[in-house]
Amino acid sequence: MKILSILLFLAVSAFGHSQEKYSIPSWEDWTDKEILSKIPQPIVTGYGNLSDSLFTKYGIPFYESSGEYFAIGSLADYYYWFIKRYNNLFIKPIEVYEYYYATSDSLNMAIFVQENYKGKHYPIPFKRVAEKLIERESASFVHEKRQDVNKEIYIHRDHPIYSTVGRSTGSSKPPSPKTSTPKKVGN
Repeated sequence: MKILSILLFLAVSAFGHSQEKYSIPSWEDWTDKEILSKIPQPIVTGYGNLSDSLFTKYGIPFYESSGEYFAIGSLADYYYWFIKRYNNLFIKPIEVYEYYYATSDSLNMAIFVQENYKGKHYPIPFKRVAEKLIERESASFVHEKRQDVNKEIYIHRDHPIYSTVGRSTGSSKPPSPKTSTPKKVGN
């Protein structure tokens, strides 16, 4: 009974110790080369016939897709391979991710996967990008509102009574075209 208790204690402490080392990466770590080595093996891998020799030569794993080999050194690399290999599991075309990948835009790579992946579980789990996505959407909303305001100002400038807008007329509204008369400015 003591031996069983000791074994159970060791198993629980080993499990707890392994849990402490592992943390789910966030979007900030998407291009970090060390993070991939600190997380468990991906659920989906794609080793090809040449993967072993490429690993021996370069020291990082290589996954195969349609005869091409992809160096997997970061989360960004892994998802680049995964999207190329399983592009049918994504709503938007791969070119969108490729653009963010080429520019090392970790935030938008993570958002692309989060928003466009149709599968149930991520092959490598990562922290969802909710806060940054909300910030981006609210910034976009503010930008759209600024464009609407600029559009309204542009419309007012084209209006025949634009020269009277903003002058003291006793009203916050511009005067109607029927009652106002254009005023000369200058000489």
